[in-house]
Amino acid sequence: MEWLTSADPSQPGKKRIELYKDKQREYTNAFEKKVKAFHDALDLTTQDPRYPTLAEKRQAYDKWVSENQKTYRNMCQAAYMDWVTVGKKEETEYWFSIVDNDSAMSRVEASKVICLLCK
Repeated sequence: MEWLTSADPSQPGKKRIELYKDKQREYTNAFEKKVKAFHDALDLTTQDPRYPTLAEKRQAYDKWVSENQKTYRNMCQAAYMDWVTVGKKEETEYWFSIVDNDSAMSRVEASKVICLLCK
């Protein structure tokens, strides 16, 4: 618990757990942005009157995907790697696994899981 709540030497003024949560949030935001962009593109192509047939709609969406998927994949990968390296994801999760299940930190993590399941 001490390691999780101690200051991160590479980020003055930030505790390790805060840095981990910040980087986790950034990754989640990048992933959600990707999902939203793909969903919006699908909506646009299916509702666009320029594409009257299903085949044309599919072709337009596939074209959008081919032009944009690499950018969104790279954005998610960059956020994930930032979480792993700067947020010390694996090290922090190791210390989470050691923390007693009845501790405050484990209750915080459990609540995140419950909140994700509710969405």
